[in-house]
Amino acid sequence: SDPNSAAGRAGLLTGDRLITWNGEKLKNWEELERRFASAADGATVVLAASREGKEPVKATLIRRAGMQSAAQDWGLHSSELFVESVVKDSPAEAAGVKVGDRIIKIGTVEVPSFFDLKDEIQSVTTRNGKVRVIWQREGKIQEAQMVPTENKRTGPTLKSSVEYTIGMMPMLDLGEPETVIERIYNPFVLLYRGTERMIDISWRNVVSLGKMFVGDVSIKTLGGPILIGKIAGDSLSRGLIQFLTIMAVLSVGLGILNILPIPVLDGGHLLLLAIESVRGKPLSIRQMEVIQQVGLSLILLIMVIVIRNDLARLSLFN
Repeated sequence: SDPNSAAGRAGLLTGDRLITWNGEKLKNWEELERRFASAADGATVVLAASREGKEPVKATLIRRAGMQSAAQDWGLHSSELFVESVVKDSPAEAAGVKVGDRIIKIGTVEVPSFFDLKDEIQSVTTRNGKVRVIWQREGKIQEAQMVPTENKRTGPTLKSSVEYTIGMMPMLDLGEPETVIERIYNPFVLLYRGTERMIDISWRNVVSLGKMFVGDVSIKTLGGPILIGKIAGDSLSRGLIQFLTIMAVLSVGLGILNILPIPVLDGGHLLLLAIESVRGKPLSIRQMEVIQQVGLSLILLIMVIVIRNDLARLSLFN
């Protein structure tokens, strides 16, 4: 974003993709930052960058003493805070933001990543109704007050929320992911983690069922044995751990379904026992028969709905 920076004078341009550091492949931005931090003061670094439609270019840079990052020393920044496109008629377009600009701050807060940018816009707009955005273009700092656009969203728990946006898309260039394998051998920690995850999944199931009863979620989202088989098969193709994880999630969902107060299910039996406890005497045989028939009818109705949904999805599976 500054042609007068060391990187700019060395011939690098906005949009270049760095591919090697002194001849060694760069997988992602984090690796470049680690290499910079470990480089000796005064070290010479040759960066190779690919440029769309042209031959790779090389830039020779010197690691100056006392510099904390490639951004501070050379003017190199991750692409995610550079603007790739501006939404038409958005607050950003009205404020004069253009493709290639680099977002620096929201108000007085520096935003090191695109996710921090989104969070800060959300936080400041919720409090003030507007945000002050500061960006850099060709080495010059610019700023403007913007009133973000309000968008209604539905979260993972199906709860409605408001999201504020200013209408910019970042230059995201996804590098190779870094795989981190976390292993826990302490059985007590595993028990705690598993219980915590089970409670979270159970709560999400309960919320979904509640939304379904009030009409916020369509019954078309329900699935039966065909969908379960499809999900299990797909998960198995991704490995045993994914398969077991999906089976655990499905088991928790079936467990929640089983404790619903519907006659025939375990939850229905508990409900009948509670009724008998309140009445002080057992239900008659005829009453039990009617209740069981109603419960069985509800279960059959649910089975018809889920199998119908499964058959409707078959075209999507092919």
